[in-house]
Amino acid sequence: MSLPRGWRSAQLKVLCIPVPNTDPTRKPRKRFEYVDIGSIDNVRGRVGQTKRFLGRDAPTRARRPIQGGDVLFSNVRTYLRNVARVSEEATARLCSTGFTVLRPNGSLNSAYLYHYVRSDDFIASVTPKQTGTHYPATSDRIVLDQSIPVPPSTKEQEVIGKRLDHIAARLDSSRHRLDSVQTILRRFRVSVLAAACAGRLTLHWRSRNRSRSVLEGPQIDQQIDMPELPASWRYVRLGALALGLKYGTAKRCTHDGAGHPVLRIPNIGEGELLSTGMKYGDLPEREYRKLTLEMGDLLLIRSNGSVSLVGKAALVSREFRGFAYAGYLIRVRPDKKQILPEYLNYALASSAIRLQIEMQARSTSGVHNINSEEVRNLVVPLPPLEEQSEIAERVAVMLQQAKGIEQRYQRAKKLVSKLMPSVLEKAYRGELIIEKRT
Repeated sequence: MSLPRGWRSAQLKVLCIPVPNTDPTRKPRKRFEYVDIGSIDNVRGRVGQTKRFLGRDAPTRARRPIQGGDVLFSNVRTYLRNVARVSEEATARLCSTGFTVLRPNGSLNSAYLYHYVRSDDFIASVTPKQTGTHYPATSDRIVLDQSIPVPPSTKEQEVIGKRLDHIAARLDSSRHRLDSVQTILRRFRVSVLAAACAGRLTLHWRSRNRSRSVLEGPQIDQQIDMPELPASWRYVRLGALALGLKYGTAKRCTHDGAGHPVLRIPNIGEGELLSTGMKYGDLPEREYRKLTLEMGDLLLIRSNGSVSLVGKAALVSREFRGFAYAGYLIRVRPDKKQILPEYLNYALASSAIRLQIEMQARSTSGVHNINSEEVRNLVVPLPPLEEQSEIAERVAVMLQQAKGIEQRYQRAKKLVSKLMPSVLEKAYRGELIIEKRT
């Protein structure tokens, strides 16, 4: 890196005061506050929750004295950027020997130092020097041997440090606001599906189409403990709305492309099937014919370590016709004369049916299951076919809008993550406060 006029390059061991280890066990009754790797908030660069102990109970690595203004650089997996600045108000006085404690002397500003050792340039200079396989780590010597660019005056360093603090705080605030987008979208999706499957989404549609909203077919006792439905709707068990339910194959499948494509749990996306990571199985023709998927079928996860994934469904689109499916999935083939596959797909993701599934599936053994009989007994709110079609169209539009917002959120998140490295690069080229020097 070429340096601005008046700047110099200097090693950290010249710019920092040596910090020798101490032994807290020599004061067995004194209470210490201790910083380990778990105490570091590496997003904000702060010391978070600390540990407390008496000197006689000190962990073997609690040997590094720290004070306000120190910069703690984790030597383990340096690419994770577990770096923190110790505030002047901090009460912790010890940290793990897994940190290099950088204590600036009078010629180096603490904020300036902190931001530099988090920069891509510094991380790239120390990471290749790590040793070890499971816990790759560097050392105090390697960290302190690194050189950093130093402005000619501590005043300029202070200005750069403060400006970087200000930018980092604003970016942190932006990240926090962006993170709330996913929560809002998740609640939006839940609300849309709940409204759709309770008749609220098509309330005005029904008032304009009363004569066409007539439901025929099976129903169950209206005395069940379920929310009240519109007059033209009924509660029906899923088994009465399906032409059949069937488990998938237990045959071993591979990625080599030989045989029939077999869909598995990783191929179950958010209401739709995913083609990533496809596996293939050499299935006997008779078994394959029984497991062949048709457009409009639904695949449900029947067993998983996460109860939130049990019963998760995906609709079989044209692209996946003719595929087979694995044993941890159940195929539901809807009776299209009674229920539209698109509507059933949304209904299975609604909170009312998710609650039924999770109550059935919860297990103390760590693996949660729902069997075909339990799937048949799921209670589905059933509107007339024409209203099902209207609901499916409206939900599809709303969820597509949410998907578009999420895609923009992901792009914004990537841009925000790239901003700080770009700012740091400018700062240490001397461009962040160039107008101050000219």
